[in-house]
Amino acid sequence: MVTEQQLRAALPHLTRTGLPLLVHAELPGPIESATAELTAADWSVYQTYLQSRPEQAELSAIRMLLRAVPRI
Repeated sequence: MVTEQQLRAALPHLTRTGLPLLVHAELPGPIESATAELTAADWSVYQTYLQSRPEQAELSAIRMLLRAVPRI
């Protein structure tokens, strides 16, 4: 897990390698908020896990990545 600043610092090095960047796009903030609301939930139920991973966690991470990549 990296911050936007760390990602920006790493991208020039990654670019020089010519290798692809693979990301697991989820930011912790929305996940932490959703998880806090599920304290009484049954965590043995898969639906609870899904509720702990809101769409906003992924969308925020993708937006951060798009801001960080240099424009071509």
